[in-house]
Amino acid sequence: MKKVKWNDFAKRRKIDLEMFQNMTYEEYAQWCSIRSVEPVPKDSYLGVQNMLLKTYQDVEVYSLPEQEYSEKELKKLKKQDLITLCVNQSIELDGGEVKRSLIDLLLKLNKS
Repeated sequence: MKKVKWNDFAKRRKIDLEMFQNMTYEEYAQWCSIRSVEPVPKDSYLGVQNMLLKTYQDVEVYSLPEQEYSEKELKKLKKQDLITLCVNQSIELDGGEVKRSLIDLLLKLNKS
């Protein structure tokens, strides 16, 4: 069975090597083998992976300012929206909270 060249396969499927950044070359080559695709040479693959690694290392991480919640605004929200806010703020919920207790939990996050 004839193998398809990587460039042709990638263009047809609209994929690139960046999608394989979590795979080793051997895993990538096996993935290609299953699909009858001729993988790129190992040095090319590793070059792309190193370039991606440098790009991600150069990205600065910014922390978002903490959200200040107002009781008035929280009371206007539906219970499901309050639950979503709590989950996003990593507040542990036991599932039996009422709307008032969810509001209280969120208000406790406000800076004093």
